[in-house]
Amino acid sequence: MNSFTLLFLAALSAGIILQLWLSRRQIAYVFAHRNQVPASFSEQVSQEAHHKAADYTLAKTRFGRLELIIAGLWLLAWTWGGGLNLLDQAWRGLELSPLLTGIGFMLSAFALMGVLDLPFAVYRTFSIEKRFGFNRTTPAL
Repeated sequence: MNSFTLLFLAALSAGIILQLWLSRRQIAYVFAHRNQVPASFSEQVSQEAHHKAADYTLAKTRFGRLELIIAGLWLLAWTWGGGLNLLDQAWRGLELSPLLTGIGFMLSAFALMGVLDLPFAVYRTFSIEKRFGFNRTTPAL
């Protein structure tokens, strides 16, 4: 393993660990202050609305932690696992011009990343946001 690979893995691990630690702190803080509307907002925000906002934040942050871990695994599969190289070789095999090969590679990489993120977006929209009343659309729409 070369030094760049080690540096990449260390940076990725450090970033994920830091984000998980920060989200854990946020969850603990929101949970600890769930029953107390801040004094500066007590006249504008009801206790019920504050509970709803805290519960929504907790649900989104917890789901975000799972999403972060899976996104890190996808990044490893794309880079260290050779996914980007495989996609590049597929485009080069078509023997198009370098410009079209590059454009096709980039567009297909972005499309694949969007498809991989789609289940998370659907769950956020049609489960978490619907549960708290922020989404009224249906999956069919």
